[in-house]
Amino acid sequence: MGGGRDQHPWSVDSGTSTDGCLRTGILSVIFGLMSFAALLFDFDDCLFATADDRAWNTVRTLHEAGYEEVVFEKARAEIGGETAIRMMTTAGIDDDEIGHRLASLYEETNRREGYPKAVPYPEVLETLEALKEFPMGIFSASLREAIVGVLDRHNLSDRVEAIIGLEDAEEKPSPDGLFKLCDRMKVEPKDCLFIGDNPKDIKTGKAAGTKTAAVLHGIGTRKDLQKQDPDFILEQFSDLISIVRER
Repeated sequence: MGGGRDQHPWSVDSGTSTDGCLRTGILSVIFGLMSFAALLFDFDDCLFATADDRAWNTVRTLHEAGYEEVVFEKARAEIGGETAIRMMTTAGIDDDEIGHRLASLYEETNRREGYPKAVPYPEVLETLEALKEFPMGIFSASLREAIVGVLDRHNLSDRVEAIIGLEDAEEKPSPDGLFKLCDRMKVEPKDCLFIGDNPKDIKTGKAAGTKTAAVLHGIGTRKDLQKQDPDFILEQFSDLISIVRER
C-alpha cells in the first residue's frame, strides 16, 4: 500500500495512495474499452451458498442464550432479514433490546464458527475466472472475517480487491457500504455493476447509483426481484459474461 501503511488490502481505510491515483488514471483511459469499471457482488447466496451455515450459527447463538427450543428449520426459514429482527422472530420474542443483544452474540458466533460448509453456486467460479480482467469487490451483510475465510478456502483471495462487511457499514438497503467499497476501489458507483440475490441488494445498488443485476439462485424470488426493476436478471450466473462483454 502507498503512504507507508502496513495495511491489509481488504481494510476499509480508503486513504489516497500513489498506486490508487495511478489506477484511477489508468481506468479513466481504458474505461471506454470496458463496460464497467468494476463488478461489485453481494456474497451470501449470490456467490456462495451460506444460508445453512448462517442458520446453524443462529441456532448455536440462541441455544447458548437459553432459547433451546429453536430448531434448524425455523432458523433456516428466517434467513435473509435484518439480523436483530431475524433473531427475535426465530426465538419467538418481541423485545428490541434483546434482539440487538442477540444480534451481537450472533456476530460473535460467526467470528468463532465462520462458514465451514459454504460452497460456490454453479458457474460462479468459472464466471469469475472468465471476467478476471474486471476489478471485483464485495459488499455483504456478513462479517468480513467470515467472507475472507471462505474466499481463502476457494483460492479467491487474490481475485477480490476490497470487501465491505457488516462491521464496516450501515446495513442494506443503505448505500453506505457501496459508497465505501467504490471509494476503496477508486471507482465511481455510476460506472459499476452490483450483483445480488435479494431485493434489498437491488434497492441498495439503485440508491448508490450503480447498475444492478439480480441472480435467481438465492433468497429472492423472481417476482420480488422484478418488483425492484433491476437492470439485468441472470437466468444463470454465467449470463453475467455476455451482459458485461456485450454492453
